Amino acid sequence: MKVLVCDPLSTSGIESLKAIEGIEVSVQTGLEKSQLLSVVGEFDIIIVRSATRIDRDVLQAAKKVRLIARAGMGVDTIDVDAATEKGIIVMNTPAANAVSAAEHSMALILAMMRNLPFAHQDLKQGTWNRKKYTGSELAHKTLGLLGLGNVGRNVARYAKAFQMKVIAFDPFVQKESIEALGIEKVELEELYNRSDILSIHAVLNEHTRGMVGTAQLAHMKTGVRICNCARAEILNRHAMIEGLESGVIGGLALDVFESEPPAQDDPLIAHPKVVVTPHLGASTVEAQDQVMVTLVDQLKRYIEDDFILNGINVPAISHEKLQSIGPFLQLAFDMGSTLGQLVDASPRSIQIKVQSPSLEDKDLQPIANSGLAGFLKRQVSGRVNIVNAPMLAQERDVEWGVAFQSRPDASYTQLIEIHAKYAEGEQHSIRGMIAHRNQRRIVGFDGFEMEVQTKGSMLWLSNEDLPGIVGQWGSILGKENINISQVQVSSLENEAKALAVINIDSPAGPQVLQALRSIDKVYEVKQVHL
Repeated sequence: MKVLVCDPLSTSGIESLKAIEGIEVSVQTGLEKSQLLSVVGEFDIIIVRSATRIDRDVLQAAKKVRLIARAGMGVDTIDVDAATEKGIIVMNTPAANAVSAAEHSMALILAMMRNLPFAHQDLKQGTWNRKKYTGSELAHKTLGLLGLGNVGRNVARYAKAFQMKVIAFDPFVQKESIEALGIEKVELEELYNRSDILSIHAVLNEHTRGMVGTAQLAHMKTGVRICNCARAEILNRHAMIEGLESGVIGGLALDVFESEPPAQDDPLIAHPKVVVTPHLGASTVEAQDQVMVTLVDQLKRYIEDDFILNGINVPAISHEKLQSIGPFLQLAFDMGSTLGQLVDASPRSIQIKVQSPSLEDKDLQPIANSGLAGFLKRQVSGRVNIVNAPMLAQERDVEWGVAFQSRPDASYTQLIEIHAKYAEGEQHSIRGMIAHRNQRRIVGFDGFEMEVQTKGSMLWLSNEDLPGIVGQWGSILGKENINISQVQVSSLENEAKALAVINIDSPAGPQVLQALRSIDKVYEVKQVHL
């Protein structure tokens, strides 16, 4: 079995890889895309860090590749969906970096509160100025956590050791789970109002991009300190600069940037109230060593026992089984993701029903995990996959189950149904099928029948079933030069209500969504990205 190492690893790590029986290791770092395309077809396993991008083109050329291993946590540079479609396993080493990232957040908070970088620089240049750099204690300050994933929870533990009051906003973690950690769960506006220090630990998506901006700063204490070791785009950089200049922000600590490396004349980096580090959150000797120890162990177990550990797109199943259930995994994920984007609430229970003559009982668990992962993907502060989805659901007090359909629908051979129950009796359901050549289709939502391709951007528009509404939203999309690739319009037999699902070639902006919502008799407009 041939292994291609695309990014630099430690010498000891390479030697440990070579010691695995039955593999041949080739180290080819710094390849241009054209070079990678020309050689990738020879290999069975690819190992990357963050420098090499494994996109759909590379995966198409990877005729023999069975596994892509990420030495680290983030898989933003790997097209996981394309890999899943081809039956290629993607794994990472997620636990190795969490402590280091949390420690780095605390280090930046301390450096910011005590003016350490600036005092250090002055003293190095021969200036002794104790008064100028008088700082503030952490004790008895309120730390607000925006997002409460693994890193956020570690930060909370460390902060409590400094006698800080910790509050958190995460709409997809139940109050009981947060309070069990000794943390007070608050709503977003209260988080902004009460925090002396705001630390960002949210996942980046269309809801969190730019979510901390001018309007949010208006609710914060004068002199608030902000730390971001998560994703740069969560903070509106123009609002940050304005806040620093006005004094609303007393200090800003950044480990992440929209462009890395950032421009040398970046005004945020140059600002005297800003502490910066070059994306060092996971850069510790211990984290890097643990990454390699974990990676070598995972590869050894995969090669020797065909066992998959820390899979991003598969649980512990064999390569051969993945090829047969891969379409079901992706369909369940797409359905869960769609339902999660259509309903702005956390469910109390999720039940998944599967109908297929080709599946066995042991196939149900990974299919359910994939559906849960899709559902939680945009609701969790951190990476969610079919390995950790059940755990994440349990943390959020979501009951779930999976079974074969007890009363099969004769209209379909391969069918998945997901039923979700929410607070106060609210319920929603979605149905999907595997069609010819493993094509995935959503065929129902809350009683509406349809046949929708599960790809790209979609607009889901519900309205009173009246003439002329289709023409109105069609005109709005045409005026904005948004091309429609497919439309499905469905109505309920006993209700004057219609649902349109519109596949569009490019995402619709906020102004388009607002224009659609302003149409008379339109009840709701949602945009779904798959």
